[in-house]
Amino acid sequence: MLSRHERQRLEQIEEQLTGEDPEFARRMQRRRWWWPWQRPSAPAAWGIVSLAAAAVCVLLGEASGFVTAAMLGAVLLMVRHWRLDGGAAE
Repeated sequence: MLSRHERQRLEQIEEQLTGEDPEFARRMQRRRWWWPWQRPSAPAAWGIVSLAAAAVCVLLGEASGFVTAAMLGAVLLMVRHWRLDGGAAE
């Protein structure tokens, strides 16, 4: 984990980049959750665990377990950025 000072400095660099090259900043924003100082979302973490379980199922010869775990992992990774807003209509 980065120190508070390092996080503040990174935020300053990000703001500067956004001002100088907005297209580059937008591309980097899409990859942000893979940076090591940020944790993946809970669905992404569970998706990775599910895919690891699918790999174990392949090694054990459990086809139905593989299909179930692989599908669950794929769905969780696809919806990792979804947020529930409590149903508030605008």
